[in-house]
Amino acid sequence: MKISNEKISVIFPTFNGWQDTKRCLKSLQQVSYPKNKLEVWVIDNNSSDNTPALIKKNFPWVKIICQPKNLGYSKAVNLAVKKTKSDYILFSNNDVIFDKDFFTKMVQLAESNPKIGIIGGKCYNQKGGTIGFNGLRINPYLGYHQYDLNNLDSIRECDIPPAGGFFVRRKLINKIGSLDEGFFLYFEDIDYCIRTKRAGFKVLYNPNAVFYHISSKTAYREIRWEDIATIKYRSKWRCMFKHATVFQIVSSLAFQFSIVIAFENFNSSVKTYIPLIKGLYWNILNLKNTLNARRLVRRFY
Repeated sequence: MKISNEKISVIFPTFNGWQDTKRCLKSLQQVSYPKNKLEVWVIDNNSSDNTPALIKKNFPWVKIICQPKNLGYSKAVNLAVKKTKSDYILFSNNDVIFDKDFFTKMVQLAESNPKIGIIGGKCYNQKGGTIGFNGLRINPYLGYHQYDLNNLDSIRECDIPPAGGFFVRRKLINKIGSLDEGFFLYFEDIDYCIRTKRAGFKVLYNPNAVFYHISSKTAYREIRWEDIATIKYRSKWRCMFKHATVFQIVSSLAFQFSIVIAFENFNSSVKTYIPLIKGLYWNILNLKNTLNARRLVRRFY
């Protein structure tokens, strides 16, 4: 198999966190995949820690797009996607470290079947070497609640691979478009997997492609807990309104409010209901946009 002919673009945004970015780029320098077939794009979301200058100094081969404000994940990644012409694109994060054979294993699997749209690798937590994800299936009645950690050493279809390393076929992007920019952070990956399956492509988990990820480290470094929780709820409800059935939406809302009310009775110092309500209110204000996106999903794929 002539894997050296397949070009790959690695794309990830940064928002401060230079040390994480440096470790990620160092790991990319050491991968076994041919360097002339691998390009790296970093979209800087207005970092204040001199990240762009440090990248230019230490990793001059990296292509950088600097933004005057924080665009979030989807918008930032899409900027780079439009500039690439590679056969495969990896949607990633700056706090990821790649095993040296990660890209070789990804291309080998992707080239085995043209209907494979997305592949995710086996993700470990950088601290301790434990599995860095909590499931390969999504409960459609609860939203993001992941489950099913069976067969972690076997290639298998899944609902959503581990975050931080989505290996995407260019032909898939050409058919369904790039990431939904209605998601600032979180759930853009779930949304993309759902759209991928609707378009007739497969979403696979590949345990032979290993990487390490400190989950959500970048977000939690710069944003208050309440704001992060609000963004998560905002994205969750948008994903539910975009893809779920009416029964699934009602079930998720009822369950979530019940859990929050019960939790508040035991821990009044953490006001979980505030982010939940803020996230739901945002979706009410933007419901027209979400419903338009829902119709497009059902119309075109």
